[in-house]
Order: sequence, then C-alpha cells, then structure tokens
Amino acid sequence: LSLSSLSLSSLSSSSSPLPPYVFRTPHQFLIVSAANDAYVRSEMLQNFLCSLSLLPYADFLISRLVFLPLDSDTGTYVHNHYPLITSFDSSKYWHVDEGFLRTSSGATPSYFSYVIRKAIFLLKILETQNSDFLWTDSDLIWKQDPLPFFLGNGGEGEEEGGGCDFFFTDGVRWHIDFLKHLDPRVNAGFYYARNTENTKLLFRTWVTLLLEIQHKKGADKEQTTLNQVFAILLAKNQLQFHYPVDGPYPSTHIPGMVTICFLPMVEFPKWEELDDSQGKVVIAHANVVQKSSKDEELKRLGFWRLQGDGSCPEMEKLGRAKRDRERKERERIDKERIERERLERERLEREKERKREREKEKE
Repeated sequence: LSLSSLSLSSLSSSSSPLPPYVFRTPHQFLIVSAANDAYVRSEMLQNFLCSLSLLPYADFLISRLVFLPLDSDTGTYVHNHYPLITSFDSSKYWHVDEGFLRTSSGATPSYFSYVIRKAIFLLKILETQNSDFLWTDSDLIWKQDPLPFFLGNGGEGEEEGGGCDFFFTDGVRWHIDFLKHLDPRVNAGFYYARNTENTKLLFRTWVTLLLEIQHKKGADKEQTTLNQVFAILLAKNQLQFHYPVDGPYPSTHIPGMVTICFLPMVEFPKWEELDDSQGKVVIAHANVVQKSSKDEELKRLGFWRLQGDGSCPEMEKLGRAKRDRERKERERIDKERIERERLERERLEREKERKREREKEKE
C-alpha cells in the first residue's frame, strides 16, 4: 500500500486551539478508523463521528482522523458529508470484490484480505510517517478524549507511559496456560501504538503470520491472530504486560521487549461491565453486541449522540467552519493574485513610459 498521499502536513488543518497534551509530548499521532456500508445504514459510523464532534478540541481531533472506507459507497458518503475528514479511496487498497466488504466482518477470505492490508497500512504509517497512531473501531463512541492517557502524562524528564509500546483495553490478567488456549482476549478494536522499533517488530510479526494463515487455510479472526502474535513474542521472551494494578506505567523503553500496557478498566470498561455512574467512562465500545442491535444497545444505555432525525449539529457546525475557512483562504489567495497582477501591470506601464521617454530623448 502506498502512503505517498498521506503526510501529517497534508491532513485537514485546524485553526482551533490545541489541547494541552500536545505541548507536553514529543509524539505526533494519527487517529485511524474504518467502516463499511452496513455501519453507514445503521448510523453507527455517524454516531461515532458525532461523538468526536462533541468533545473539547473536536476540530483538532477530527483533523487527525484518517478514515478507511471498506467500499466505494461508504467512501463517497464520507467524502460528501464529512469534509473535515481525510478519507482514502477504498478501490486502491483492499483489492477484493467490495461486495464482500459491504456487510461482512467475519473470517471470510475477502474480509481477511482486508485485515492483512489494514495491518500493512498501519505498519506503513509507523515506517513512513514518524507518527504514533490510535486505532478506533466505529462501533463505539468517545465520551471523553482518550489521548491524555497516552500523551503528555509525565512532566519533567521521561513521561509516564514512555516505556509502553502499546495501550490496550480489556486488561484482565491472562490465565497461566495462555499459550495453549488462544481465545481472543485483547480487543483489537481500540488501541494506541507508539512509533517504536518494538511496535514495528510486533506489526511485522503480525503481517507475516497473517500471510502464512492466508496461504494455509484462507482466513481467521483478527483478534485471534493478534493474540497468536503475542504468544509468538512471549515464547521468544520479546513481550511483557503491564496492568493498572502493577502501579504507574513504565517510563523506560526496553529495546527488543514489546511492552503492552493495559488501560484502566473503569475508564475503558468491557461492554459487559459498562457502568458510567461515576462519569469516568472514556469510550463505550459495543464490540460484543450483535451487529444488528449495536445501535439499539447504544441508545438504550444513553450513548447515542445523533439527533432524532439523524443529524449532528456540532459536526455540521465544524463542517461549516471549515468551509468558511476555505472560502476565506480562497478569497485571500484571489486578493493576493489580483494585487500581484495590479503591481505587474503598473510595472509594465512604468517600463513602457520609460521606453517612450528614452525614444523621445533620442528624437
């Protein structure tokens, strides 16, 4: 996958104030998400994007979002309705019949091809963009901004969490026979990846495994393969876990040792344990809910952000603000062009006048 069209400077610009954590960390970051036509029709994608627009510094957050549509209709929809978002052309990336990606998310060969290319895409971000990334599924909402948990925690010197290569949710201590029972245990739908050599090691191992699986039996679940990568690295003594109960996140990076840090479960709960009575929940992820009822469950628990008519006034407001900025920028460019042309005409007129004077003197 070519990322020649993606650069940090080419992403949508934000004229709004920047969040404080941006000034407390050396890390640049992208937010990456994906959805298919089924999520557009159920308004899951729209609800996710609306949740971003309701946060402080929403303009900045959305300007960091890179969206991967799984089919052309979704790509067209996002392009037409969300001008703030950088969106890729799906036809250039997945190279499978998009009909298989419009509704399916199971372990089919076509969807597994997408999983492989998605992993390659994320690896290329690490290799070419000098940037961290936050992967976020679109069947969730951001109730609060999660970035402060990954960026700018430390103050002077090494920042807390600087030794973490990844941050994952679902931080339950794994059973001792984990290597024998590879049930999906880490949620691959929301995680933060630091741009480190350790992170690249894990992704290269993952891509290699995905290609081997495709060659041997065709397909598998994304989360299963990710946990298999953990098992491979554990067996080589190249991976360690840090749980919230272990104390502060490590601040020292260990070369060759992938460090997986788990997020606190009060703020990043499993869906089955979702309880926002304390108002601390950061994300609500309907990952274990059947696709046909995800929207109903989010509505039932008060995590639906769209208006009754499906609109999102805050996102529309941000879109209007961007169009106004673009209009003013066009007006500024036109004004500068007109001024340059005026000055050039005056210069040429002066040249002509001097030429006429010289000719008159000769006479």
